[in-house]
Amino acid sequence: MHQERILAHTQVGMIVPDFEFTMADDTKSSLAKYKGVRTILMFADPDCDDCRMLFVRLSADFNLKTLLEKNQVALIIITPSEPSDEWKLAVKDFPASWVVGASEDAENVFDLESLPATYYLNAEQKIMSKTIDSSRLLEIFRVLNMSQNNN
Repeated sequence: MHQERILAHTQVGMIVPDFEFTMADDTKSSLAKYKGVRTILMFADPDCDDCRMLFVRLSADFNLKTLLEKNQVALIIITPSEPSDEWKLAVKDFPASWVVGASEDAENVFDLESLPATYYLNAEQKIMSKTIDSSRLLEIFRVLNMSQNNN
């Protein structure tokens, strides 16, 4: 029943459920704070090999960097665990333009069967796409950046 409830609230077309997370500096934030901007909501673990590869690809992507600089998109990376000292050390060198947090409750709200788990949200925080692989994610950034340059 619990898994059914999670799946029912995190389907494409639904408004993403709000949740709180703790940043590396121990301040609290929530997803609702980013309403009004397209958001890539990613659940990942710095110890996960696939996640680390994705972090490298994201940090090197010109289109993502440009979109973040222009505040056209927010990248929120949440580790589904408590914000331990080990986690803080692992994320300390992530780019400052990324929103990085930890939340023990994430698994109670989102379908996190495998990591990384990625959701693309529109400015109203409607789920536009989920379980996006890295190539598709980089393509989304390219298209968004091109559309911003044409406006």
